Amino acid sequence: MYAERRDPELTMPPIQKALLAGLLTVLFGACSAAPPPPVATARHLVLVTIDTLRADRVGVYSGIDLTPRVDGIARAGAMAQHAMSHVPVTRSAHATLLSGRLPWELGVRDNLAPAEQPSSPLLAEILKGAGFRTEAFVSSIVLDRRGGFSRGFDQYDDNSPKTAGADLLETLQKPGPETLRAATAWLESQRGAERLCLWLHLYEPHDPFEPPEPYASRYKDRPYDGEVAYVDALVDDALERLGHKEQTLLAVTSDHGEGLGDHEETLHGFVVYQTTLAVPLILRGPGIGSGGKIAANVGLVDFLPTALDLLGVAAPQDFQHSGANLAAALRGGPGPTADSPQYAESLVPLLHFGWSDLRVLQRGSWKYVLAPRPELYDLASDPHEQRNLVDDQKERAAALRGTLARPARAGTSGRTVGRGADRPRRSARTAWRARLRERQPVHDLDPGRRSEGQDPRLPSIVGRNG
Repeated sequence: MYAERRDPELTMPPIQKALLAGLLTVLFGACSAAPPPPVATARHLVLVTIDTLRADRVGVYSGIDLTPRVDGIARAGAMAQHAMSHVPVTRSAHATLLSGRLPWELGVRDNLAPAEQPSSPLLAEILKGAGFRTEAFVSSIVLDRRGGFSRGFDQYDDNSPKTAGADLLETLQKPGPETLRAATAWLESQRGAERLCLWLHLYEPHDPFEPPEPYASRYKDRPYDGEVAYVDALVDDALERLGHKEQTLLAVTSDHGEGLGDHEETLHGFVVYQTTLAVPLILRGPGIGSGGKIAANVGLVDFLPTALDLLGVAAPQDFQHSGANLAAALRGGPGPTADSPQYAESLVPLLHFGWSDLRVLQRGSWKYVLAPRPELYDLASDPHEQRNLVDDQKERAAALRGTLARPARAGTSGRTVGRGADRPRRSARTAWRARLRERQPVHDLDPGRRSEGQDPRLPSIVGRNG
């Protein structure tokens, strides 16, 4: 007689059954699970900075029909709905964009200060080290190579001939079509290059506002808008010549906006309202979903780490930056939280005129301005900053003021940039001006403290700026 056969599983102790079940789950799961798809990255980078472009003159931000080409880039890619410059002047804003460091970390506080040579590399240096061929074409003398911006570029075209009627530093510029012709010639010489990095800087619509025809006639009473429409056409012309659209990360942004008489500021550089701080930030490229929007506050300081990720380029070892990486959000994943803080400043009134500097801390929709007369705005209900709520929201104002007193942004190097309690304020200001004349960086101005000069937002002062 045959012995009775038993299923071994029926006689297995419960603990062994559980272990066997777990092991089988892991084994079969590992065999059946498909590997995650590789993250799409771009082969080339094209960075277009349009000088002095207010966000509210770009259609996808405001509905105004001035920029159909830039709007098309945003619809094919993604946009940051609340992007801001950290300082409303050209040199400082571009220094932050290309370094991932805030102005007070760099010591670049105005258009006369040089870009410091930080220990960490600039964007072009990182990409050149990763095998990119790098070229920049800038249209303003403010960004010439003496400011330190040429580092990492194989070629840096900063030839800015004096245009008719130009009598100030900021008006020495190269017309956009000339910049485009030079960039196109370089691109033709780079056919077959494995990886390219092109920075194209267009100075329109900076003052003087003199758009060519047909824009001059079409926008006779709005010459700034005419220049915005004109530069939009230039961007379209440039991108048509670039090629490699499917392999290119294209970024379009600005360094700052323009006052245009709002808040009694004619141009820019003095006060810190959204007219000059709010900028477009639009990206299109591999892995970026069409029509995407980042709702949180972001800044130009976030561009460098974001671009490196989208290009699949690793940051150098021990590289420090103050920006947030927005790549995951642009690919449809999580992004920065709604209350992520952003810092901004204006030191031109202090450094050039001895008036008070201005500091900004924005968290969510709330914006606090540290000034002789502090201001607090809820940008969600008051986007034009007409109702100062600092007296009605004292606790909120105090909290934002406290945040501003600490390093302005999580993720900074954490170093202290203090003025020094023992240094007399007047002698410190004299020292800053001396360094300004000698083209030296200005570090010792704490981002959470201001000077005690006259308020630069007084009508008698603001009307003179530019």
